[in-house]
Amino acid sequence: MGTTSRTPASYRASRLRGSWPSCHGGEWIAVAGYGTSTEAMRKASKGISDAAKDTADELKKVGQTETISRDFGEAHQQHFAKYKTGIDNFGKGIANMTGVLAGFAGKIGSGAATYDDVESTNAGNVGSQY
Repeated sequence: MGTTSRTPASYRASRLRGSWPSCHGGEWIAVAGYGTSTEAMRKASKGISDAAKDTADELKKVGQTETISRDFGEAHQQHFAKYKTGIDNFGKGIANMTGVLAGFAGKIGSGAATYDDVESTNAGNVGSQY
């Protein structure tokens, strides 16, 4: 015996119609839905990774200021400590940002590999049924 549901059968059927393959004239036609391109994911992963690396290389010196307190002039030397702290924090922020972007790119690349594996497995499963 099956389980019962409080949802009317007509509602359940209408919800399923738009999300499952439909049979028309003896052919199964998949209903359009979400899709992905593993190639596009790989390209995005590489693009983000390359941009993060280029950014890190180009901005490496941002947090390394050659300015010293005397450069602020006699009347403003007390402000150098705040300036130096700000520049140091900015440099650390750039390093963190590039690390996060590299991690994000890795996740996209990993997702593409997973999609490839699933598609390959599914194709093998479908092929072995016929």
